[in-house]
Amino acid sequence: MGPFDGIVGAFLLGTLLNYILLGTTLVQTADYIRIYWATDKPVYRITVMGLLVLGLVHSAASGHIVYSTDVTHFGDVKHLTVIPWSFCIDPIVTAIIAAWVQLFYSYRVYTVGGRRILLPIIIVILTAFQLAWGIFCTVYAFGHPSYITIQKNLTFGVATWLVGMAVSDIVITGSLIWYLSRVRSDYSETNTIIDRVIRHIFANNAATAVTSCVSALAFAFGPGAWHVLAGLIISKLYQSSLLASLNGRRTIKNDLKASGVRQPYTTAAVFSPRINDVRSPRIGEGETPQMSAIHRGLQAIKRPSAAAFHSFSLSSLRSTDMGEHSNGTFGQHTRTVLPDGIPIHVTIESEQVDSRAESPWGAKHSAQHGSNSNLPSSRPSPEPSLLRMEVTPGSEKEIEI
Repeated sequence: MGPFDGIVGAFLLGTLLNYILLGTTLVQTADYIRIYWATDKPVYRITVMGLLVLGLVHSAASGHIVYSTDVTHFGDVKHLTVIPWSFCIDPIVTAIIAAWVQLFYSYRVYTVGGRRILLPIIIVILTAFQLAWGIFCTVYAFGHPSYITIQKNLTFGVATWLVGMAVSDIVITGSLIWYLSRVRSDYSETNTIIDRVIRHIFANNAATAVTSCVSALAFAFGPGAWHVLAGLIISKLYQSSLLASLNGRRTIKNDLKASGVRQPYTTAAVFSPRINDVRSPRIGEGETPQMSAIHRGLQAIKRPSAAAFHSFSLSSLRSTDMGEHSNGTFGQHTRTVLPDGIPIHVTIESEQVDSRAESPWGAKHSAQHGSNSNLPSSRPSPEPSLLRMEVTPGSEKEIEI
């Protein structure tokens, strides 16, 4: 290799890779705007646009590094040891992009994990750790703009920052895979979709973790500035990972259709006068195995301690809140958290018959307490009432039932 390969060549190749991935993220952003912008949550739109702006700033700074070295100071060997301002801001911009994406995934872990907070808190701590070291590296680089000084005194700081970033990615990936691996049913179509989601998560997050570790090792032990080959593309990999996750919802929806899950998907279960007794139609009476799984999940509403409800898309029935309406009928409210990236929308309509005038119990109760009593004035009629569930693919990640 020539004397300029380890510096000029490394930055040139790293910038070219950065620009290639910039094109990829621009296409992904355009797809998101075209498909999801009008209907998605504001926080997702803000995240996509914020990462787009930061990504453009990072690519512009990378281009300035190459222009400053290869054009403005062409032939100036002494300038090769000076760090331009555009490279000084690389750690903080990369750290902010990584932190933004990691916090997004920490919320995914929180929802997919049934709102357990331990793993999300660990991810947030690791994210704050890597962000703090990224800011420190930028501040130190502005105060000591020399490659020789940085390589000598900041090796520990850069390595700690990049390894912290990788550890956070590993925890995110492991958490999501662990939770999703528990959401399995007896149906091969369901498991195939879940396996595809798991592979998607592993591929995206493993890429950022491996690239961060490679950059750290190359900075600490490699010759010249070859570490920038990995360092200049880390931010783009994070941005692409998040966009792939958001845009992948359409693919999951299509997979659900291809697996034979029709939409809208409607079924019914019958409640007896005792609300604990839930009966469902048998398979063969206009019902598919997937619908039977939904009925088994309805039975689990009154048994929250039972095993998690596994259907073709739902992950669990977290909690049950039994309330009493003003007309004396009983209602059930269940929050269901779905697996990461599996878009399902659930609505429930229920009908109860107020049998105050018909039921001897209701008539006796009314005579004793009066019509304005705060005590229950009726109970569910012996006549069965209808609970109807409609399951349609959508974009919601958290459903109120």
